[in-house]
Amino acid sequence: PSRDGVEAEQAIASGDDALGFYLHGRLTDGTAAKLRSFTRAAEMQPNSLWPWIGLAHTLRKDDPKRALAIYADLYAATDAHPLVAVAYAALLRDQEDWDPARRVYARLVKDPRVPGVGHLGLAQVGLGSGQDGEAWQNLLLAERQRPFDPAVQSLVLRWLQAGTSSE
Repeated sequence: PSRDGVEAEQAIASGDDALGFYLHGRLTDGTAAKLRSFTRAAEMQPNSLWPWIGLAHTLRKDDPKRALAIYADLYAATDAHPLVAVAYAALLRDQEDWDPARRVYARLVKDPRVPGVGHLGLAQVGLGSGQDGEAWQNLLLAERQRPFDPAVQSLVLRWLQAGTSSE
């Protein structure tokens, strides 16, 4: 393991370092090991954001309902911090839960810390839910604010390749 991995393993061996468990979760392979590490870190520091983010991210594929519940709690607890909001909305979108995803992204539109991210998310929601007009309008806004963003560039390319940009 890397130097960081060795330090994380040593911290876990001591059994009393929440940051060590969190870092181990980030560095280790395998869902079960990640879940154990993030769960232990969250038990040790229940008011810390990072173990919960790691736990929710790890659960996205195998237990999306639990991941959504964690993200919803973090979203409320952090007053919709963009880091949480982006992850939460992305999982809502993956689950095709369009209206809640749309609400999270609409709030991100107003957050000056992440210009264009809300519009990009709304474009993705619009495209996924068959709302081409909503998607196109938001994609144009996202492109103006984030022309350098690979996700914006990719969505523009997909749109043009699909021939949907006739509006």
